[in-house]
Amino acid sequence: MIEFDQDDTEINNEQDEMLKELFEMKNRQEEMMEILQVRCGNEEREKIGTNLIHILFRYKVDWIACGVLAIILKLAIPHHARERQYRNDDPSIMYDYHADTVSDTVLAVIAAVIPLVVGTLCSLLFGRLIAAQRWNTWLDIHHFILGLVESHVVAGFFTVALKFGIGRVRPSGLARLAMNNASWNMSYPSGHTSSAFTGMVYLSLFLVGKTGIFRKHGLYFKLDRDPFAGSFAQALIVIFVPSCVATYVGASRLFDYAHDFSDVNAGAFIGVFAALVGYFCNYPSVTHSSCGFPRPALI
Repeated sequence: MIEFDQDDTEINNEQDEMLKELFEMKNRQEEMMEILQVRCGNEEREKIGTNLIHILFRYKVDWIACGVLAIILKLAIPHHARERQYRNDDPSIMYDYHADTVSDTVLAVIAAVIPLVVGTLCSLLFGRLIAAQRWNTWLDIHHFILGLVESHVVAGFFTVALKFGIGRVRPSGLARLAMNNASWNMSYPSGHTSSAFTGMVYLSLFLVGKTGIFRKHGLYFKLDRDPFAGSFAQALIVIFVPSCVATYVGASRLFDYAHDFSDVNAGAFIGVFAALVGYFCNYPSVTHSSCGFPRPALI
């Protein structure tokens, strides 16, 4: 009986060792595939070239599409939003006018300037510390800017089209109308919220890809032998902080009585959707082994 138990123990140990070897072989195989994909991406990036003008010319169709969509939106916008029926004694539109807590200038900084600066610096840092020697910095910066422009064009299209097409009166609509404020009936959806969420969510997706928080092989910037240790700590920076900034902009539209909750929620939805479209048109999935590389890093 004792000999039988010893044999079982030896068999179990042998099985455990075999499983460990198979697991290690699988990891090595995935690492080799990742290396091959990056090499293929390097060769493809060499075909594209490292000259910014050459890259812009190669992706001219995408830039033209953005311009055409913006022109169509500009030409299609009427001079005034649709005027819906409303009652002068409706308490939901009788709030006092308040100046914007987040001005248009601050909004531009949040939605465009901060993402551009942080994204460019992150691309330069990633190329220097992590990426292969043939890292095409210009391609990454180009894709980041192109995706940001695509995101804002998509968000602007839906936001402006709905604002002018629906013509919903703002909570402070009567006060604005008395001031001859042309935006008195442009409540739905919130443009501030959609712009803020577009810029911040797009930046967050970019940083998630560059850090490898959801990467199947773990973090690019490993804090420990375990490549997954520190994922939440980095997520607090690259996800939580941008989300808080965008949420604050949306909340400011509520206590300024410029929008109600449905307006802000709709603006947030449009911003998130537009950011997803812009990012995934230029970068792979955030769970991919090469999520930090721009397309066509993957073939």
